[in-house]
Amino acid sequence: MRCNIVSSHTAVLAASALWLLLAGVTVTRADETPGNASDTEKSRIEYIQKALKGEPSPVPGKRIVSAGTGFYVTPQRILTNRHVVDGCASVTTRGPDGQNAVATVAAIDKVQDLALVNAAPDHTGAAIAIFRPTSNYLAGDIIGTIGFPDQGMPRIEPFLTKGLVLGPDRKDGKPSRFAVRADIRPGNSGGPVFDPQGLVIGIMNAKLDTVNVYKQTGKTIDNVGFAIANGPIFAFLSQHGVKPTVTNAGPTAIEPDLLAKVKPFTVRLACWR
Repeated sequence: MRCNIVSSHTAVLAASALWLLLAGVTVTRADETPGNASDTEKSRIEYIQKALKGEPSPVPGKRIVSAGTGFYVTPQRILTNRHVVDGCASVTTRGPDGQNAVATVAAIDKVQDLALVNAAPDHTGAAIAIFRPTSNYLAGDIIGTIGFPDQGMPRIEPFLTKGLVLGPDRKDGKPSRFAVRADIRPGNSGGPVFDPQGLVIGIMNAKLDTVNVYKQTGKTIDNVGFAIANGPIFAFLSQHGVKPTVTNAGPTAIEPDLLAKVKPFTVRLACWR
């Protein structure tokens, strides 16, 4: 996942987000949902054991050079960022069943940084994402994202991060990007961003370049990410014959187990070179 500003849209949004933070807008740091300590330790041990086994290369002589996130928008199609799959000799998916499979890139949009990936015929999605129809995000709205952030060791299990909306890039209800306050890291790229009901409102795209901001302002601004809104996503999917599942249900209640709801349609995408 990129760690810098990736477009003119995002540059404008970054400036807005930075202004909000420097002005003292109160936000809450995103954290993983706490669990039982013994369960956490058990999961940590299992994770390390799996990671140490490594993964066989789907292409002789190739290795994983990066990993990101994607999510099923149909039983066979996965949405992600273009930069997650760009320049890969091969792309593999790893779903909730823990199985790896070779996938193919079906379409890309360099301007919006979006891509569609065809899953292997025998690796269809256990579920598909359901989108919210509108993009009326307000500063302070609760959001979540799921992905495979690098936390010192490449993740093989998805990680739920919660955060808040900082603001959209437009005020007319038709934003193309929006900023979030959350612990976004390399590996989160391409992951769904969703409301408290688990309805998708965007796709994670980039994080604020903390080092560059410090050089320019002398301020340390952490945990700011940028997402692509549903408008550009719907347009991209429509161009390639994909009709997303949309519901008019609003965020009237917080889903008690967001991870259980969004995990079935989320996959890790690995780039092999």
